[in-house]
Amino acid sequence: MTLKLSFEKETALAIARILAVAIPVILGVTAAPVLRAQSAEKFEVASVRRVEIPATDRGVPVFLPTGGIGTSDPGRITYHATWLIPLIAEAFGVRSDQVTGPAWLTRERYDIVANIPMAATKDQFNLMLGNLLIDRFRLRFHMDSTIRPIYMLRVGKNGPKVKQIKHSADDPTAAPGRIGALDPQGCPVLPPARQGIVGLGTGPGEMCWTGQAVPMADIVRFIEGEGAGRPIVDETGLTGRYDFKIHLQTVNRAPTPGAAPDPAPTVFNSVEEQLGLKLESATHSFPQLIIDSIEREPTEN
Repeated sequence: MTLKLSFEKETALAIARILAVAIPVILGVTAAPVLRAQSAEKFEVASVRRVEIPATDRGVPVFLPTGGIGTSDPGRITYHATWLIPLIAEAFGVRSDQVTGPAWLTRERYDIVANIPMAATKDQFNLMLGNLLIDRFRLRFHMDSTIRPIYMLRVGKNGPKVKQIKHSADDPTAAPGRIGALDPQGCPVLPPARQGIVGLGTGPGEMCWTGQAVPMADIVRFIEGEGAGRPIVDETGLTGRYDFKIHLQTVNRAPTPGAAPDPAPTVFNSVEEQLGLKLESATHSFPQLIIDSIEREPTEN
């Protein structure tokens, strides 16, 4: 049977998965958050409005941002039905689970469209995003720290099983191509120019994922999103790009009563047996961004 989550928990999971896949964040938990005085960096034009996106029988709809720096449309970015937590995390250089604020942040969603000045850098974009949050939502916050349980990702005793590629055509204009046939395990076969991680269901509650030309930072985010349950610090020392395949249970899946044992391994077994890596429990001091005040309704456009 399917495990039913509360709306707040399901939304929090959706936010976490967005950050695991779509929005770059600082992964080294020892890195200091970006603390700065409000600068003059601003979007040329920005439209912000609150929207209602009801949950469906398939869960909470999630929409990835389009455009922005590093894409084919660097002068304009569009967030459809986004939560504010991922944007706060991106703007101020912390992880989403390092942001503490009012409960409505996991429920309310917003459409944001912004024009980015020509030749703006990613750091400048983050300043613009932070200023938008400060100006339009009256965001005020302070920083603190907390000790939290984490996992250290290290190379297993028999060495990594991810395959390092010798070179990567990191050309954003290259056509990614369509996903091809399935391999004998049911994992998608990706075209040569495709980079990233793609998964397909292989049975009830099971997924097979193919990664191609993937840096370790993205592999770490993927493992976090697939049910590790804690932040992960990369201590593998692996610095290249890697190909891999991994078969595992889907996140938050409950076993069917009376069913035969499931062959799909958990993320912990999969990481060790299929990727040659291991997750080891530890604790670490995290910076925490604590919101003092924030308005639910943005100021008028």
